[in-house]
Amino acid sequence: MDYRSALNRAIRPSARPIDVSRGESSTVQTAEFPGIAWAEHAGQASGVVTCEQAVFTSAPSPMGAGYRIVSASPGLKADERTEITRRSPSHNGLCSRQIDAVGMMAYVLPSGRYCISHSHYAGAEHTARGGQRVYTHAIVIDTDAYRQAGANPVRLHAGLRSCTHTIDLSRRHFDPLATIDVPIMRPALRPSRLSGERLGQFVQLLAATMGERSWIVVGLSQSVSLLEGLVDVIPLSARAALSLSVGVSYTLTRQVRLAFLEGDCREAQRATRGHDVRWWQPGDGQLIDWEDGAEWLAVVRDYAAAGRISRISQIAERLVAPTPAPTLNRLARLLRDLDRVERADEQLLAELHEKYASAPALSTEEGEFIAQIQSRVAARFAEISERNQSRDREGAY
Repeated sequence: MDYRSALNRAIRPSARPIDVSRGESSTVQTAEFPGIAWAEHAGQASGVVTCEQAVFTSAPSPMGAGYRIVSASPGLKADERTEITRRSPSHNGLCSRQIDAVGMMAYVLPSGRYCISHSHYAGAEHTARGGQRVYTHAIVIDTDAYRQAGANPVRLHAGLRSCTHTIDLSRRHFDPLATIDVPIMRPALRPSRLSGERLGQFVQLLAATMGERSWIVVGLSQSVSLLEGLVDVIPLSARAALSLSVGVSYTLTRQVRLAFLEGDCREAQRATRGHDVRWWQPGDGQLIDWEDGAEWLAVVRDYAAAGRISRISQIAERLVAPTPAPTLNRLARLLRDLDRVERADEQLLAELHEKYASAPALSTEEGEFIAQIQSRVAARFAEISERNQSRDREGAY
Protein backbone atom coordinates (compact mmCIF):
# COMPACT_ATOMS: atom_id res chain seq x y z
CA MET A 1 0.00 0.00 0.00
CA ASP A 2 1.40 3.41 -0.94
CA TYR A 3 2.31 5.46 2.13
CA ARG A 4 1.46 8.81 0.56
CA SER A 5 -1.94 7.53 -0.57
CA ALA A 6 -2.66 6.33 2.95
CA LEU A 7 -1.81 9.71 4.41
CA ASN A 8 -3.72 11.55 1.70
CA ARG A 9 -6.90 9.82 2.76
CA ALA A 10 -6.37 11.04 6.31
CA ILE A 11 -5.03 14.58 5.99
CA ARG A 12 -5.05 15.53 2.27
CA PRO A 13 -1.69 17.35 2.26
CA SER A 14 -1.29 20.08 -0.33
CA ALA A 15 2.34 21.06 0.19
CA ARG A 16 5.71 19.60 1.02
CA PRO A 17 7.45 20.25 4.37
CA ILE A 18 9.22 23.55 4.87
CA ASP A 19 13.02 23.39 5.08
CA VAL A 20 14.14 26.44 7.03
CA SER A 21 17.79 25.43 6.68
CA ARG A 22 17.50 26.45 3.03
CA GLY A 23 16.09 29.84 3.85
CA GLU A 24 12.47 28.85 3.29
CA SER A 25 9.88 30.60 5.45
CA SER A 26 7.51 28.72 7.70
CA THR A 27 3.86 28.41 6.71
CA VAL A 28 2.88 28.81 10.38
CA GLN A 29 1.12 32.15 10.09
CA THR A 30 -0.28 32.74 13.57
CA ALA A 31 1.84 33.32 16.65
CA GLU A 32 -0.67 32.25 19.31
CA PHE A 33 -1.62 28.60 19.74
CA PRO A 34 -4.07 26.79 22.06
CA GLY A 35 -3.08 25.35 25.41
CA ILE A 36 -1.95 21.76 25.81
CA ALA A 37 -4.30 19.21 27.37
CA TRP A 38 -2.50 16.75 29.64
CA ALA A 39 -3.55 13.09 29.65
CA GLU A 40 -5.81 11.82 32.40
CA HIS A 41 -4.67 8.59 34.06
CA ALA A 42 -6.68 6.04 35.96
CA GLY A 43 -4.71 6.81 39.11
CA GLN A 44 -3.30 3.29 39.38
CA ALA A 45 0.33 2.29 39.08
CA SER A 46 1.68 -1.02 37.81
CA GLY A 47 4.85 -0.66 39.89
CA VAL A 48 7.59 1.81 40.76
CA VAL A 49 11.03 2.64 39.40
CA THR A 50 13.79 3.94 41.67
CA CYS A 51 15.46 7.10 40.32
CA GLU A 52 18.06 9.67 41.18
CA GLN A 53 16.56 13.16 41.41
CA ALA A 54 17.43 16.84 41.26
CA VAL A 55 15.69 20.18 41.73
CA PHE A 56 16.58 23.03 39.37
CA THR A 57 15.23 26.47 40.22
CA SER A 58 16.12 29.97 41.38
CA ALA A 59 16.79 30.42 45.08
CA PRO A 60 18.99 32.71 47.17
CA SER A 61 22.21 31.28 48.57
CA PRO A 62 25.60 32.51 49.83
CA MET A 63 26.98 31.73 46.32
CA GLY A 64 24.40 33.69 44.34
CA ALA A 65 20.75 33.87 43.37
CA GLY A 66 20.42 32.49 39.84
CA TYR A 67 18.93 29.32 38.42
CA ARG A 68 20.89 26.20 39.32
CA ILE A 69 20.52 22.73 40.78
CA VAL A 70 19.75 23.57 44.40
CA SER A 71 19.57 19.97 45.61
CA ALA A 72 20.16 16.49 44.20
CA SER A 73 20.60 12.88 45.28
CA PRO A 74 24.21 11.73 45.74
CA GLY A 75 24.09 9.30 42.81
CA LEU A 76 23.77 12.08 40.23
CA LYS A 77 26.98 12.34 38.18
CA ALA A 78 28.78 15.58 37.36
CA ASP A 79 28.10 15.40 33.62
CA GLU A 80 24.44 14.63 34.35
CA ARG A 81 24.15 17.72 36.55
CA THR A 82 25.70 19.80 33.76
CA GLU A 83 23.25 18.51 31.16
CA ILE A 84 20.22 18.97 33.41
CA THR A 85 21.35 22.53 34.09
CA ARG A 86 21.77 23.21 30.36
CA ARG A 87 18.36 21.87 29.39
CA SER A 88 16.10 22.87 32.26
CA PRO A 89 13.86 25.94 31.76
CA SER A 90 14.73 29.06 33.72
CA HIS A 91 13.03 32.49 33.83
CA ASN A 92 10.10 32.63 31.35
CA GLY A 93 11.01 29.08 30.38
CA LEU A 94 7.45 27.73 30.12
CA CYS A 95 5.26 28.43 27.10
CA SER A 96 2.25 29.43 29.14
CA ARG A 97 2.13 32.23 31.71
CA GLN A 98 -0.87 30.64 33.44
CA ILE A 99 -0.24 29.92 37.11
CA ASP A 100 -0.98 26.20 36.61
CA ALA A 101 1.28 25.81 33.56
CA VAL A 102 3.19 22.55 33.23
CA GLY A 103 6.25 21.59 31.21
CA MET A 104 7.87 18.25 30.49
CA MET A 105 11.24 17.30 29.04
CA ALA A 106 12.72 13.87 28.30
CA TYR A 107 16.18 13.17 26.94
CA VAL A 108 19.25 10.94 27.16
CA LEU A 109 22.08 12.14 29.37
CA PRO A 110 25.80 11.91 28.42
CA SER A 111 26.10 8.99 30.86
CA GLY A 112 23.53 7.02 28.84
CA ARG A 113 20.92 7.28 31.58
CA TYR A 114 17.53 8.85 30.85
CA CYS A 115 16.17 12.08 32.33
CA ILE A 116 12.52 13.08 32.66
CA SER A 117 11.63 16.44 34.18
CA HIS A 118 8.46 18.12 35.40
CA SER A 119 8.40 21.94 35.47
CA HIS A 120 5.86 24.28 37.01
CA TYR A 121 5.65 27.69 38.64
CA ALA A 122 6.55 27.97 42.34
CA GLY A 123 5.66 31.43 43.52
CA ALA A 124 7.11 34.77 42.56
CA GLU A 125 10.65 35.18 41.27
CA HIS A 126 12.71 36.56 44.17
CA THR A 127 15.12 38.57 42.00
CA ALA A 128 14.60 41.92 40.29
CA ARG A 129 13.53 40.14 37.09
CA GLY A 130 10.06 39.65 38.55
CA GLY A 131 7.47 37.28 37.17
CA GLN A 132 7.04 33.69 38.26
CA ARG A 133 9.77 31.32 39.38
CA VAL A 134 10.12 28.12 37.31
CA TYR A 135 10.67 25.00 39.40
CA THR A 136 11.92 21.81 37.72
CA HIS A 137 11.94 18.38 39.36
CA ALA A 138 14.11 15.99 37.33
CA ILE A 139 14.52 12.24 37.71
CA VAL A 140 17.34 10.13 36.25
CA ILE A 141 16.73 6.48 35.43
CA ASP A 142 19.21 3.71 34.63
CA THR A 143 18.91 2.41 31.06
CA ASP A 144 17.79 -1.12 31.99
CA ALA A 145 15.26 0.14 34.53
CA TYR A 146 13.89 2.60 31.99
CA ARG A 147 13.31 -0.14 29.43
CA GLN A 148 11.78 -2.45 32.01
CA ALA A 149 9.40 0.37 32.97
CA GLY A 150 8.17 0.55 29.35
CA ALA A 151 10.41 3.41 28.20
CA ASN A 152 7.41 5.73 27.85
CA PRO A 153 8.49 9.15 29.18
CA VAL A 154 4.94 10.54 29.02
CA ARG A 155 3.66 7.81 31.32
CA LEU A 156 6.61 8.13 33.69
CA HIS A 157 6.12 11.90 33.73
CA ALA A 158 2.55 11.29 34.89
CA GLY A 159 3.98 9.22 37.73
CA LEU A 160 6.46 11.98 38.55
CA ARG A 161 3.65 14.54 38.63
CA SER A 162 1.81 12.41 41.17
CA CYS A 163 4.73 12.41 43.61
CA THR A 164 6.60 15.62 42.83
CA HIS A 165 7.37 17.90 45.73
CA THR A 166 8.40 21.53 46.20
CA ILE A 167 11.17 22.06 48.69
CA ASP A 168 11.27 25.09 50.98
CA LEU A 169 12.97 27.73 48.82
CA SER A 170 13.19 30.30 51.63
CA ARG A 171 16.16 28.45 53.10
CA ARG A 172 19.73 29.34 52.17
CA HIS A 173 21.02 25.79 52.49
CA PHE A 174 19.48 22.67 50.97
CA ASP A 175 20.19 19.15 52.16
CA PRO A 176 20.89 16.44 49.56
CA LEU A 177 17.87 14.52 48.31
CA ALA A 178 17.42 10.76 48.57
CA THR A 179 16.50 8.56 45.61
CA ILE A 180 12.81 8.56 44.75
CA ASP A 181 10.39 5.76 43.81
CA VAL A 182 8.31 7.00 40.88
CA PRO A 183 5.04 5.20 40.07
CA ILE A 184 4.81 3.57 36.64
CA MET A 185 1.34 4.70 35.62
CA ARG A 186 -1.01 2.53 33.62
CA PRO A 187 -1.88 3.82 30.12
CA ALA A 188 -4.23 6.77 29.92
CA LEU A 189 -7.72 6.04 28.66
CA ARG A 190 -7.89 6.73 24.92
CA PRO A 191 -9.81 5.42 21.90
CA SER A 192 -8.62 2.05 20.58
CA ARG A 193 -9.46 3.15 17.03
CA LEU A 194 -8.21 6.31 15.33
CA SER A 195 -9.81 7.88 12.28
CA GLY A 196 -9.84 10.97 10.11
CA GLU A 197 -7.75 13.94 11.17
CA ARG A 198 -6.65 12.31 14.43
CA LEU A 199 -5.30 9.29 12.55
CA GLY A 200 -3.41 11.52 10.15
CA GLN A 201 -1.83 13.44 13.01
CA PHE A 202 -0.77 10.20 14.69
CA VAL A 203 1.03 8.91 11.58
CA GLN A 204 2.59 12.30 10.86
CA LEU A 205 4.07 12.49 14.37
CA LEU A 206 5.36 8.92 14.11
CA ALA A 207 7.14 9.89 10.89
CA ALA A 208 8.67 12.87 12.69
CA THR A 209 9.98 10.80 15.61
CA MET A 210 11.42 8.07 13.36
CA GLY A 211 13.16 10.43 10.93
CA GLU A 212 16.37 12.40 11.38
CA ARG A 213 14.95 15.95 11.62
CA SER A 214 13.99 18.02 14.64
CA TRP A 215 10.35 19.15 14.61
CA ILE A 216 8.35 21.80 16.46
CA VAL A 217 4.64 21.00 16.67
CA VAL A 218 2.11 23.78 17.32
CA GLY A 219 -1.68 23.95 17.45
CA LEU A 220 -2.20 20.37 18.64
CA SER A 221 -4.19 20.76 21.86
CA GLN A 222 -4.43 17.03 22.62
CA SER A 223 -0.70 16.52 22.12
CA VAL A 224 0.07 14.74 25.40
CA SER A 225 -2.61 12.07 25.02
CA LEU A 226 -1.61 11.47 21.42
CA LEU A 227 2.09 11.45 22.31
CA GLU A 228 1.69 8.79 24.98
CA GLY A 229 0.08 6.38 22.53
CA LEU A 230 2.60 7.34 19.87
CA VAL A 231 5.58 6.38 22.03
CA ASP A 232 4.11 2.91 22.53
CA VAL A 233 4.41 2.09 18.80
CA ILE A 234 8.02 3.28 18.49
CA PRO A 235 10.54 0.39 18.63
CA LEU A 236 11.95 0.06 22.13
CA SER A 237 15.49 0.68 20.87
CA ALA A 238 14.47 4.06 19.39
CA ARG A 239 12.22 4.87 22.34
CA ALA A 240 15.16 4.64 24.73
CA ALA A 241 16.93 7.41 22.80
CA LEU A 242 13.93 9.68 22.18
CA SER A 243 14.17 13.35 23.14
CA LEU A 244 11.05 15.51 23.45
CA SER A 245 9.54 18.46 25.26
CA VAL A 246 6.00 19.64 25.95
CA GLY A 247 5.04 23.12 27.11
CA VAL A 248 8.67 24.26 27.51
CA SER A 249 9.90 27.32 25.62
CA TYR A 250 12.09 26.33 22.69
CA THR A 251 15.76 27.26 22.50
CA LEU A 252 18.53 25.76 20.40
CA THR A 253 20.34 24.70 23.58
CA ARG A 254 17.27 22.64 24.48
CA GLN A 255 16.85 21.19 20.99
CA VAL A 256 14.93 17.90 20.95
CA ARG A 257 13.58 15.59 18.27
CA LEU A 258 9.99 16.61 18.95
CA ALA A 259 8.86 19.79 20.75
CA PHE A 260 5.22 20.68 21.44
CA LEU A 261 4.66 24.40 21.94
CA GLU A 262 1.67 26.50 22.95
CA GLY A 263 0.94 30.20 23.37
CA ASP A 264 3.12 32.88 21.78
CA CYS A 265 5.73 31.18 19.56
CA ARG A 266 7.27 34.23 17.90
CA GLU A 267 10.50 34.01 19.90
CA ALA A 268 10.93 30.35 18.94
CA GLN A 269 10.30 31.23 15.30
CA ARG A 270 13.04 33.86 15.43
CA ALA A 271 15.45 31.48 17.21
CA THR A 272 15.03 28.69 14.65
CA ARG A 273 15.19 30.86 11.53
CA GLY A 274 18.06 29.63 9.38
CA HIS A 275 18.50 26.42 11.43
CA ASP A 276 17.64 22.87 10.46
CA VAL A 277 14.46 22.77 12.54
CA ARG A 278 11.06 22.24 10.94
CA TRP A 279 7.66 23.45 12.07
CA TRP A 280 4.42 21.50 11.75
CA GLN A 281 0.88 22.69 12.42
CA PRO A 282 -2.03 20.26 11.89
CA GLY A 283 -4.14 21.27 8.92
CA ASP A 284 -1.54 23.54 7.30
CA GLY A 285 -1.04 21.17 4.36
CA GLN A 286 2.49 20.06 5.21
CA LEU A 287 3.46 16.40 4.95
CA ILE A 288 6.08 14.92 7.26
CA ASP A 289 7.92 12.35 5.19
CA TRP A 290 9.79 9.29 6.35
CA GLU A 291 10.10 7.57 3.00
CA ASP A 292 12.64 5.03 4.28
CA GLY A 293 9.99 3.49 6.53
CA ALA A 294 6.97 3.98 4.29
CA GLU A 295 5.71 0.39 4.49
CA TRP A 296 5.95 0.33 8.28
CA LEU A 297 4.08 3.65 8.59
CA ALA A 298 1.32 2.36 6.31
CA VAL A 299 0.89 -0.78 8.45
CA VAL A 300 0.76 1.28 11.65
CA ARG A 301 -1.86 3.53 10.06
CA ASP A 302 -4.02 0.60 8.98
CA TYR A 303 -3.79 -1.13 12.35
CA ALA A 304 -4.66 2.12 14.16
CA ALA A 305 -7.66 2.62 11.87
CA ALA A 306 -8.82 -0.96 12.52
CA GLY A 307 -8.52 -0.69 16.31
CA ARG A 308 -5.54 -3.06 16.40
CA ILE A 309 -2.82 -0.63 17.49
CA SER A 310 -2.09 -2.75 20.57
CA ARG A 311 -0.66 -5.37 18.22
CA ILE A 312 1.89 -2.84 16.94
CA SER A 313 2.70 -1.84 20.53
CA GLN A 314 3.41 -5.48 21.41
CA ILE A 315 5.78 -5.81 18.47
CA ALA A 316 7.51 -2.48 19.22
CA GLU A 317 8.05 -3.53 22.84
CA ARG A 318 10.13 -6.49 21.66
CA LEU A 319 12.37 -4.56 19.27
CA VAL A 320 15.23 -4.10 21.74
CA ALA A 321 18.07 -4.15 19.19
CA PRO A 322 18.47 -1.20 16.79
CA THR A 323 15.78 -1.55 14.12
CA PRO A 324 16.55 0.37 10.92
CA ALA A 325 13.83 1.25 8.41
CA PRO A 326 14.52 -1.73 6.06
CA THR A 327 13.97 -4.12 8.98
CA LEU A 328 10.70 -2.41 9.91
CA ASN A 329 9.54 -2.59 6.30
CA ARG A 330 10.27 -6.32 6.20
CA LEU A 331 8.25 -6.78 9.40
CA ALA A 332 5.45 -4.78 7.78
CA ARG A 333 5.37 -7.14 4.79
CA LEU A 334 5.32 -10.15 7.12
CA LEU A 335 2.39 -8.64 9.05
CA ARG A 336 0.52 -8.06 5.77
CA ASP A 337 1.04 -11.68 4.73
CA LEU A 338 0.05 -12.98 8.16
CA ASP A 339 -3.22 -11.08 7.85
CA ARG A 340 -3.74 -12.41 4.31
CA VAL A 341 -3.58 -16.01 5.56
CA GLU A 342 -6.86 -15.69 7.43
CA ARG A 343 -8.88 -14.87 4.30
CA ALA A 344 -6.79 -16.71 1.71
CA ASP A 345 -8.16 -19.29 -0.71
CA GLU A 346 -6.24 -22.44 -1.60
CA GLN A 347 -4.30 -20.76 -4.41
CA LEU A 348 -3.06 -17.93 -2.20
CA LEU A 349 -2.27 -20.36 0.61
CA ALA A 350 -0.16 -22.38 -1.82
CA GLU A 351 1.69 -19.21 -2.86
CA LEU A 352 2.35 -18.24 0.76
CA HIS A 353 3.47 -21.78 1.58
CA GLU A 354 5.99 -21.71 -1.25
CA LYS A 355 7.13 -18.17 -0.37
CA TYR A 356 7.86 -18.98 3.27
CA ALA A 357 8.85 -22.65 3.09
CA SER A 358 12.53 -21.72 3.24
CA ALA A 359 12.42 -17.94 3.67
CA PRO A 360 15.46 -16.54 5.50
CA ALA A 361 14.94 -14.63 8.74
CA LEU A 362 17.26 -11.70 9.37
CA SER A 363 16.16 -11.20 12.97
CA THR A 364 14.48 -13.09 15.80
CA GLU A 365 11.24 -11.18 15.21
CA GLU A 366 11.26 -12.02 11.50
CA GLY A 367 11.82 -15.69 12.35
CA GLU A 368 8.84 -15.69 14.70
CA PHE A 369 6.58 -14.06 12.08
CA ILE A 370 7.68 -16.57 9.44
CA ALA A 371 6.97 -19.45 11.85
CA GLN A 372 3.53 -17.99 12.56
CA ILE A 373 2.77 -17.72 8.85
CA GLN A 374 3.90 -21.30 8.24
CA SER A 375 1.79 -22.55 11.14
CA ARG A 376 -1.31 -20.61 10.10
CA VAL A 377 -0.97 -21.67 6.45
CA ALA A 378 -0.86 -25.31 7.56
CA ALA A 379 -3.85 -24.79 9.86
CA ARG A 380 -5.84 -23.06 7.10
CA PHE A 381 -5.07 -25.88 4.66
CA ALA A 382 -6.37 -28.32 7.27
CA GLU A 383 -9.52 -26.24 7.79
CA ILE A 384 -10.24 -26.06 4.07
CA SER A 385 -9.55 -29.80 3.63
CA GLU A 386 -11.91 -30.64 6.50
CA ARG A 387 -14.59 -28.37 5.04
CA ASN A 388 -14.23 -29.97 1.59
CA GLN A 389 -14.41 -33.48 3.06
CA SER A 390 -17.51 -32.53 5.05
CA ARG A 391 -19.11 -31.15 1.89
CA ASP A 392 -18.27 -34.36 0.00
CA ARG A 393 -19.79 -36.51 2.75
CA GLU A 394 -22.98 -34.44 2.67
CA GLY A 395 -23.13 -34.80 -1.11
CA ALA A 396 -22.84 -38.57 -0.88
CA TYR A 397 -26.13 -38.90 0.94
